[in-house]
Amino acid sequence: MAMLAEWTDTASRSPGCVVAIADIDDFKCINDRFGHDTGDAALTHVATMLQSLADRGWLVARIGGEELLLAVPAPIAPCLFAERKEAMRASLSATALITPAGSHTITASFGMAERRAGEPLANLLSRADHAKETGRNGAEMAG
Repeated sequence: MAMLAEWTDTASRSPGCVVAIADIDDFKCINDRFGHDTGDAALTHVATMLQSLADRGWLVARIGGEELLLAVPAPIAPCLFAERKEAMRASLSATALITPAGSHTITASFGMAERRAGEPLANLLSRADHAKETGRNGAEMAG
């Protein structure tokens, strides 16, 4: 698995990178209702699921709170990336997290963006972040 700093360095030289930001749905409710141990288990569950389904060389990294980054530093067809990301979203929602507090269905909202020529990485991530705000357990492509 690539590290975030390594990905940032590679992506800064690659105009065709594609990213998705996954936001665990209702994460605050998980923490509030079941405790931080269950919240931590949910984070681990999502990261492990995404990593297990990611292609070699793809980055899966926690970027803050309940947000995880899924990124490819090299050019990839956005439709292929979107297809794989959708499979990840569907697999995640179909696989229960089992904890001492019970069984939990964890879903995530994904926002995806393809880097535009000359676009700063911060702007790319911002567009992906904004795209995921369209709904729960969904996946949207930034315009």
